[in-house]
Amino acid sequence: MFRGLAFSLQRRATPSNTDRRHDLAIEFFWMPGGPFALRCLMALAVKDLPYHSRQLDVSKQENRSPEFLAISPSGTLPVLKDDATVVRESQAIMFYLDRAYPSVPLYGKLRSRREGQCRRYANSSPMPNRSSIP
Repeated sequence: MFRGLAFSLQRRATPSNTDRRHDLAIEFFWMPGGPFALRCLMALAVKDLPYHSRQLDVSKQENRSPEFLAISPSGTLPVLKDDATVVRESQAIMFYLDRAYPSVPLYGKLRSRREGQCRRYANSSPMPNRSSIP
């Protein structure tokens, strides 16, 4: 299920989908199959931001290469690099995108509503609560 959606979202990362205000300065490092990268890909798609997709193969330990560890010392994914700014963790990436590119808000236009949405979202999880699993 996630594979097809991730592929269709990744197609938006092509240079033909240029945005003159940013010129593909965003790099998004991710691995397929997980909900964390998927929500970031959806945020990039909703905001219609051009980006370079950097899909890493964890089975080949590409997330442990010296080049990637310079960006993310723990080797965790997803990671968003926007010029000199590096953001790790999917929720932080979404909050960053919402503040850095406010033309299409993810969490509402009013500051109080946006902050409330961010708080509620930060307290939720895309994964089921382990205590609720029998």
